[in-house]
Amino acid sequence: MAAISERQLAAYLKQAGFAEDRIPLMVNIARRESGLNPQAHNPNRATGDNSYGLFQINMIDNLGPARLKDFASFGVSSYEDLKDPWKNVQAAKRVFDSQGINAWTTAKAAAADPAPSFAGSALDAATSGTSRDPLGAMVSSLLEDTLRESTRKSSAGDQMAASSGFLEQLQEANPGVAAQVAAVAALVPTGNRPTAAAISPSPAATSAGLSGNYVYEEGGIGPGGPQTYGPHFDIKKTDLGYFDRHALDPYVMVNGKPLSSGTTVAGGEFGASRDGGARKHAGWDYAFGGGGRLTLTNGAQWVGSSPSDYGDAAVVRVPGLGEFKILHGKLRPA
Repeated sequence: MAAISERQLAAYLKQAGFAEDRIPLMVNIARRESGLNPQAHNPNRATGDNSYGLFQINMIDNLGPARLKDFASFGVSSYEDLKDPWKNVQAAKRVFDSQGINAWTTAKAAAADPAPSFAGSALDAATSGTSRDPLGAMVSSLLEDTLRESTRKSSAGDQMAASSGFLEQLQEANPGVAAQVAAVAALVPTGNRPTAAAISPSPAATSAGLSGNYVYEEGGIGPGGPQTYGPHFDIKKTDLGYFDRHALDPYVMVNGKPLSSGTTVAGGEFGASRDGGARKHAGWDYAFGGGGRLTLTNGAQWVGSSPSDYGDAAVVRVPGLGEFKILHGKLRPA
């Protein structure tokens, strides 16, 4: 796993219960301890280390078994489990609560380091949405206007908004507008160019997203009916890009626990072969036995939802990570 972002770590820290005014220092400590690399491991006994993960939780000698017992309450059953970012942050909170900030020898130096890249010491600065560049905003505005017009004329708007091929379908529905979108998008530098899915408005969306609180209920809806599949949440980025299985844990909870506490069965992994190898799974499956109720936290927002053959196609906007689609269940008011 590559290094995680400071924003993502800040969200983990808040979820674990760290005070907001303590979070910037903890981010700096993790940067010094591990370079924000969840896989970091220091086995150097000469320095008294057998330390794991973001906060280099030390498990040397008798300390290891004692801490395994202490950390079992949040799913740590082996030293390797501490390479899971969310579990490591929870372990860090347990260490902090019992030993204080000086449990990390890097704390003094970290306190003198520059503040993390997110502005200020409050977490809302770390988890606020990122603003789009002006040209990206132009593209987004044009697409939103087009969708509203398409929705007034026919149901094509809902179908296009729910599809990852929005621009391709726009070409068929309105070639003139599609040409304008292409012309504006061509002005955006490649590295900053928004993808079709990222700038496509979602059904039932407004600039502020869906109003009110919602719960997405786990299901197995597919073309064959409500029990086509075993119940699970199928979650993918709207641009079909890769994301780590644990990436949404600070923002998406199921029955009060992080999303990744669900089971990913064989074939539900990102990149798993589907249809006899004809395609690859572009998301992750999370199963909770049929009783999962998915909610959002830490600034994640419901953007929109539309019915599909695979249940309600609900779209979620996650601070710093983009938009994700959830399938196979039903979105209902909380």
